[in-house]
Amino acid sequence: MPVSVLSGLLLKGNVPEGRMRECLELIQKSAARGRDLIKRILTFARRSEPGQGLVDMTALVGGALPLLRSTLPATIAIRERLGAVPSIMADEGQLNQVIMNLVKNAADAIGDRIGAIVIEVATEGDAASENANGTVRLSVIDNGCGMGKEARRRAFEPFFTTKAVNEGTGLGLSVVHGIVTSHGGSISVDSRPGKGTRFDIRLPVHVPAPSSSEEEREIQ
Repeated sequence: MPVSVLSGLLLKGNVPEGRMRECLELIQKSAARGRDLIKRILTFARRSEPGQGLVDMTALVGGALPLLRSTLPATIAIRERLGAVPSIMADEGQLNQVIMNLVKNAADAIGDRIGAIVIEVATEGDAASENANGTVRLSVIDNGCGMGKEARRRAFEPFFTTKAVNEGTGLGLSVVHGIVTSHGGSISVDSRPGKGTRFDIRLPVHVPAPSSSEEEREIQ
């Protein structure tokens, strides 16, 4: 924190263009990268329990779309397919992190080419009737470079990455996997080299606890 704050203050002090400013900008970027890395490691290690509440996945994704679009290059389009879904019990902040990580991963796979990322929210099973077997599915689909069999097999391993040195920590997908499983959900990947990648996350629908009157009827 001191490195990040003090370098930011120095940059605001009208430091002229040149080697000094470049060094300060590098210090600030490195501090930010270290901060983000520590956050990911702590999330992966599950040092804290998620603060869960009722979440509407469609509303959550819809609210994240403006920010997602602003972080992507103009060559990558985001297309949404958002259906009405029942609520799930989840930590909204952690689900936001899942969405951001998957979209960033998709954007990295597309790279400098013209491409598209599709974000889909739908129900599966008996989710519409709030049956305990129903799930809400979040899918992130891209038309990027895709992955081979070995990369698919190791996709969720901590620190595994196909990116060049200093371009990735290998924690993004492992953090996503940790968050999803801690919510009682599952995640799968379907990908082929040159054919793009599809991630599917399935989270259980929230089933309200029976009221006291319902419990009494069941006993009778």
